Parts: sequence; structure tokens; C-alpha cells
Amino acid sequence: MDETLSYLGTVAGRALRWLLLTMLYELLVLPIGRFITRWVLLAGFKPDYQNPALFVVVGVLTLALTPLALAQFW
Repeated sequence: MDETLSYLGTVAGRALRWLLLTMLYELLVLPIGRFITRWVLLAGFKPDYQNPALFVVVGVLTLALTPLALAQFW
């Protein structure tokens, strides 16, 4: 019985982690990546705009570097 509950807890934890990562990806990474990519396009650069991997890379870099940039001002 304890093994079954432990297994169900592990499965539920993995499902919750997957849900949170998916929400982070859909709500933060892609929109930020799209916004910054459009801004770069307006500046005259021509990256492969239709490539979703570009959105992910730009979004992840933005999320990773924003706290570092804010820390410089505080």
C-alpha cells in the first residue's frame, strides 16, 4: 500500500512539474521570444522569423538575463 501511494505521489509530482513547465513555456518563453524577435526585426535584422526555436532561445535568454540586469540597478 505504501509503495502504491509513493508511486502515485511520484507520478503526480511529475505531472505537476510537466504542467508548470508547459505553462512557463507557453505564457512566458514564447511571448517574450516573439516580442523581442519582432523588435529585432524592426531594427532591421533578418533572422529566420518562422523558426520557433528562435523564439524559445530568445525567450529563455531574456528570462535568464533579466534578473542579472535588474540586479545591476539595485
